[in-house]
Amino acid sequence: MVLWPLAFVGAGVVCGVVCVVAWVRMRAFLSRAQRVPGVVTELIRSYSSSSGSGSGGSSGGYTYRPVFQFRTYDGRDVRVESSVGSNPPSARPGQQVNVLYDPMRPEHARLDTFTQRGGLVVLIMLVFTVVFTAVGVGVTAGLNA
Repeated sequence: MVLWPLAFVGAGVVCGVVCVVAWVRMRAFLSRAQRVPGVVTELIRSYSSSSGSGSGGSSGGYTYRPVFQFRTYDGRDVRVESSVGSNPPSARPGQQVNVLYDPMRPEHARLDTFTQRGGLVVLIMLVFTVVFTAVGVGVTAGLNA
């Protein structure tokens, strides 16, 4: 019996677990998050050694992480550097944005976008789950036919 198809199924299961954990975390954050207006104050440019969107397929390029500020419902002014970068930038300095923040931890705020809410991670892991599992099950079924 060839074991490599089972490795694909195993990878699919691992990706599925990561997908579920990411989805649960995203839903938990969204359930307690407050939405407020904010403004992007600057962009932090970082060099990435791996290729990314907008880098033209090269071996590296720059990404831009927005720094934004907002006021919480209880009147605190908060400034946050996003942990998510992109190229082109997701927002420009001076741009008004919607911010999601946990009232207990406003310093961990996120811009209210699909990517920063965690939706992109969930989607990518779901695709990997389906592809790895389908390949592993398909090949296993073909070997047993």
